[in-house]
Amino acid sequence: MAGQLVIPPAYLDLDGPLIFLAGPIQGTSDWQSAAIQIIRQLAPEIHIANPRRELVNEKFDSDAQIEWDTHYLRRAAQEGAIYFGWLPRNFLSQGVLLLKPPASS
Repeated sequence: MAGQLVIPPAYLDLDGPLIFLAGPIQGTSDWQSAAIQIIRQLAPEIHIANPRRELVNEKFDSDAQIEWDTHYLRRAAQEGAIYFGWLPRNFLSQGVLLLKPPASS
C-alpha cells in the first residue's frame, strides 16, 4: 500500500511509519518536494508529513501550524523518523535522519 502525504491543515488517521520533514520552510527552496520524491522511490509505503503548505486564499494561522507540527512530530517519534534538513541545489543532503530504535524485549 502506498504511503500518504499529509499537508496542513489536514489530519489523517495513519497506520504505519511516518517521516516528518523538519527544516526551513520560508526563505528557502522547496527542498521538501525533492525529499518526498526520494522517499517515494526508496520506500513508497512510508507516510510523509510535510509542513510546507500552499497558502492560496488562506490566512496563515501560526497556532494551528504549531499544533499540526507538534501532532505529527509526536506521531513520527512514536513510529517512524524525523528528517531534519534540506536538499540544496547540488542535491547533497545536509540533513540527519533520526530513527527511533526498536523496542527492547
